[in-house]
Amino acid sequence: MRDLIYEKIKKDILTCTYEPGQKLSEAILSKSFGASRSLIREVLISLEFENLIVVVPKIGSFVAPISFDYLSQALFVRRSLEVANLRDLVFPMLSSHLELLQLEVERTEILLNLNQYEDVINSTNEFHKMLFLFNGRVNIWDYIKIFNNSVQVLHQVEKLDQELRFHKLHEQHKELIQRLRDSDLDSAIDLMIDHVNIDFNDMHIIAREPFKNSQSL
Repeated sequence: MRDLIYEKIKKDILTCTYEPGQKLSEAILSKSFGASRSLIREVLISLEFENLIVVVPKIGSFVAPISFDYLSQALFVRRSLEVANLRDLVFPMLSSHLELLQLEVERTEILLNLNQYEDVINSTNEFHKMLFLFNGRVNIWDYIKIFNNSVQVLHQVEKLDQELRFHKLHEQHKELIQRLRDSDLDSAIDLMIDHVNIDFNDMHIIAREPFKNSQSL
């Protein structure tokens, strides 16, 4: 039951059902899920570890606000690790690895055509996870995912053109496979930098103060 509650609250944060700065009441969550307050508190601690909520002593738990500084650092870490991981790939790449990437790109395209954007996010994440997995670094991708949470919330809050953004990312994934197939590392790195910089270019729209949203749950 704990995992179900955790996934539900996390999803509601990432989709902005609970908006940045919104207060989360342990009592109301406990009643809503039919769970003990101690279990709800345990879930909130896990979400705090993922930087999805902020716990203020004697005041309460709040959905983490969008911070320009935090996002800037998060995207810097993401870009640095993605590039470093590409540099360590062995070329020519195994055909089985390229095939796995190709299959994931094809799955993303199907999801895009169905406008299933939540699943598109999972598919694009899986693409990047594979690149780390090929180097035996899946735990690093799990670390990056924590930073990606804030980026995902950013796009939900600002109502950016998700369709246009996802199609552009998808086309870049297809091009990246081609450059990896050609063993063109320098070109692949340039593309990866452009890929991550899409989110850097969106950060100029952020102008939010912590706990700006006074709504409580």
